[in-house]
Amino acid sequence: MERGNKEREDIMTKQKAIALSILETLTESKTGGMPAGHMFAALMSFCGHMEFNSILSALERGGLVQVSNHYVTPTDKARALFVKEAAQ
Repeated sequence: MERGNKEREDIMTKQKAIALSILETLTESKTGGMPAGHMFAALMSFCGHMEFNSILSALERGGLVQVSNHYVTPTDKARALFVKEAAQ
């Protein structure tokens, strides 16, 4: 049972790292957003397509990104998160 918990924690840590990299990339983007396919192409060595879509959906449900026609933009909530982080 202990091993299963460790594996789950490792997966969650990886997914959090991917989510944070998506948010950081989007908030620093000079174009205001990025096509989801381009982000997946950059991350495909770290996660599969279903996992990427799951992470993106979680970010959207959390109000951190908006997805329209496969184009992903950060929300003000996401931008505020990184402004606070940079100020510390």
